[in-house]
Formats: sequence, structure tokens, C-alpha cells
Amino acid sequence: MFDFSHPWYQPRARRIGVVVVCILWFAMEARSGNPFWMILAGAVTALTVWKLLISFPQAPKE
Repeated sequence: MFDFSHPWYQPRARRIGVVVVCILWFAMEARSGNPFWMILAGAVTALTVWKLLISFPQAPKE
């Protein structure tokens, strides 16, 4: 579904940016009262937090 090992995700700032966008999407859907899209955005947010921040492999130090 998503290729979280793509080189584009290597910089930490990009990973944090993707997570922030997902959080904002979730907040927008929660505020507007759309339960289906809110659940979908929450699931995508949880997935990106897990894959991009918690379990992302650290680059070897040179």
C-alpha cells in the first residue's frame, strides 16, 4: 500500500511533516463530524506515526 522504505522518507523533517498533515486531516474530519472519514484519517495517522516515527530504521552513522 505505502512504501515507507522509499528514500524520500529518510530526512526526519519529511517524516514529521507527513505525520502532521495526517493529524491535521484527522482533526478536520473530527471537527466536521464525518465519522467514516474521521476513522479512516485516524487509522492513516496511527499507521504513519508507527511506521515513520516509532519503527523507522535509523540510518547508520558515518
